[in-house]
Amino acid sequence: MLIYKEALTNIIKHSDATRVDVRFMAYNKGFKLQIIDNGKGLQPEQLINGKPIATGHGLKNMEMRAQLMEAELSFPLVDKGFEVLLTFRG
Repeated sequence: MLIYKEALTNIIKHSDATRVDVRFMAYNKGFKLQIIDNGKGLQPEQLINGKPIATGHGLKNMEMRAQLMEAELSFPLVDKGFEVLLTFRG
């Protein structure tokens, strides 16, 4: 729940998005949470090897929480905007 909350807070504060899609899906006795916005996304200088550089505490906190629950957290590249994908295998 806190990863979801942090992702939405980041969208509201930083993305200038006009649309947000949230998908919660059953997956291998676990679940996937996908949050995609159509905002400004990250600039190339904010990425290292395709992964965002955590300049604030938001992304770091999401990663820490995902590790604590033994889930995978990724930020897949999208054409426009930003995506957060949390995968938990039950």
